[in-house]
Amino acid sequence: MGGDAGADAGPLRFGASCSDYGQCADPDDAGMAMGCSRFDICQPRPAECHEDGYHCSQYSQCCSGRCVGGRCSVCSAPSTSAVCTQAVDCCFFFGSACGVGDRCVSSSAAGADGQHCASADFCSSARCELADAGPPPTGRCAADDGGCAIIGATPGSAGCCAGTVLSGSTCCLPDGSYCYYSSSCCSGNCTGGRCLPSGAGGALGDRCLSGSECGGQLLCDPVSRTCTNRWCMGGGSLYPGCCRFTLWNGLCVFPDGGSCGNPGSTCTGNAQCCGGTCKTNGLCDSILFW
Repeated sequence: MGGDAGADAGPLRFGASCSDYGQCADPDDAGMAMGCSRFDICQPRPAECHEDGYHCSQYSQCCSGRCVGGRCSVCSAPSTSAVCTQAVDCCFFFGSACGVGDRCVSSSAAGADGQHCASADFCSSARCELADAGPPPTGRCAADDGGCAIIGATPGSAGCCAGTVLSGSTCCLPDGSYCYYSSSCCSGNCTGGRCLPSGAGGALGDRCLSGSECGGQLLCDPVSRTCTNRWCMGGGSLYPGCCRFTLWNGLCVFPDGGSCGNPGSTCTGNAQCCGGTCKTNGLCDSILFW
């Protein structure tokens, strides 16, 4: 089972093999932004940027803000102790942070003073002194010295701290800011790691960090970080290639007519599941995408 064959001419469609930036139809036939993924396959992507590992030709195309060797740089886990110079160099939505010593370290959502930050939501002090507004934004967590007002505080004469705005009587993060908590956003809506207008997010092609952020019958593709009804699995998977589905807990169907069960679909054996594991409760387990 595998992806759709690429066309001889014109932009490539979902599932086609690709080798460079700009080869894939953008948007695709469903209106989703597309790019050449880390699997070298045309896949969805967030509308505003290309995810880690996607092909690129310049820094501004990447969510990470860095295009290295023709691909968007990939964030590092804390176990790597990789050198970092900005918050997004480390997988800060997934337990990693660019620490005081400029290396990726294990971190909770709240960071110590001096840690790199993308917004005040990632600082224990609720104050991030941005050195570069980005994209992506980057700065360092700073101590709350009682001057400017932090997230959730009512400003005095010094006003709200940089990166936050006044909404009603308190300071908060404006739409588009990197966020961890919905309560930190002026809109009350943090979805896909960004503050969005109230009620926005979760639709086909929207950015996501987990399946709970996607509405209807959509799933969050961990490769593209988008809410989608189609995804591609790498060569190390039991079912490599690209498939489409209509129910999040139903079958994902490949172009050749073959199929496998998405997470949550009923099963009686491991081979029926895209992820290769049928749990003891008779439902397919999550997928390892490779």
